Amino acid sequence: MCPQTIELMKKHKHVSMTSTCQRSPIPLLQILLEVAATHGFDPDEVLARCGAGCRFSDVVERRAQLSVEVFAKVNRYCNAALRHHMASTAGEISMTEDQFALLCNCVVNSATLRQAIDVTGRFFNMFDGRIGRIDLQTSKAVAELHINPLRTAPSEAGYVIDVYGLAVMHMFYGWLIDQPIKLERVQLAYPRPKSSTLFLALFDCEVQFGGNTNCLTFAADYLRRPAVRTYGELQELLHGFPFDLMFGARQGKSLAEQVYTIMMNRYSGSQTLLTVEEVAATFHLTSSTLRRRLAEEDTTYSKIRKRCQLNLAKDFLRRSDMTVDRIAQLSSFSDPTAFRRAFRHWTGKSPSAYRHEILDLHRLQSA
Repeated sequence: MCPQTIELMKKHKHVSMTSTCQRSPIPLLQILLEVAATHGFDPDEVLARCGAGCRFSDVVERRAQLSVEVFAKVNRYCNAALRHHMASTAGEISMTEDQFALLCNCVVNSATLRQAIDVTGRFFNMFDGRIGRIDLQTSKAVAELHINPLRTAPSEAGYVIDVYGLAVMHMFYGWLIDQPIKLERVQLAYPRPKSSTLFLALFDCEVQFGGNTNCLTFAADYLRRPAVRTYGELQELLHGFPFDLMFGARQGKSLAEQVYTIMMNRYSGSQTLLTVEEVAATFHLTSSTLRRRLAEEDTTYSKIRKRCQLNLAKDFLRRSDMTVDRIAQLSSFSDPTAFRRAFRHWTGKSPSAYRHEILDLHRLQSA
């Protein structure tokens, strides 16, 4: 991650960690191309295919200046080339882009990081170990996440793919809980490579080699953190991720937005909106602390709850087979009269008028 982004986030804790760096991490690009070259791919041809506008010698001599988009293209191309090489020569299968996207879609509705990791493990098990195994081991204070693809023997291509895979999952989980997960240690089931570029670029912690497993070690407290991302945010993330992973994982959601997301996500399973006490417990806060922190963002739990109710009601009103009384119940109102009064206050229309307006609009669009 570029220094200017880090400094910005230190000053503004809610600023999104987006792709603000203008130049790509050239040393990382070099090792990708070097490994691809050892397996028969021409680095200059790869750069040309990706629209880099430079030669490999420019990358080696640090003269190349590439955009985030071009870096992502080169990253994607090299990863695909290495996966293809491993599959065709050793029969070793690694997770594909489509499989990763499907995994993310399965994970995004998890309640906590622990549940997200559990879903990841079950997703891996669906492939009977062909793309690897996930194992979470915890003690009172420490969590060890073992992510091990099926490998017959250590190889340079396998090393790059596996290290990338660990980094991608680490960053994705941090994005999911909207908090960077500080790693205490990374263990790799590979001998120490000649170049330290790759692991130094991807992990800001101690990296141990020659272990029996690939493992990320971090504080177990992270496992209780709530997942606060939405399906829509995930689709936006997947436009470039994980191939733009060096440019951050888009952290920085406000507490108010996290509370709203949690309440809506939990509603889908329970059909009720969390109380302020339940929301506070999710964040391991007292109710008074939660209220104070929301006040610092110029909002309240009551305002967020009303926003949830309004959006639920609007969604239900688009379904013409539901009565207004039933919608009032599903939107967590005490009675239909209170619902009608609140909805008119929010929108300036009665629920029935809003529904007719939506249905008329649909008819016009269908005509």
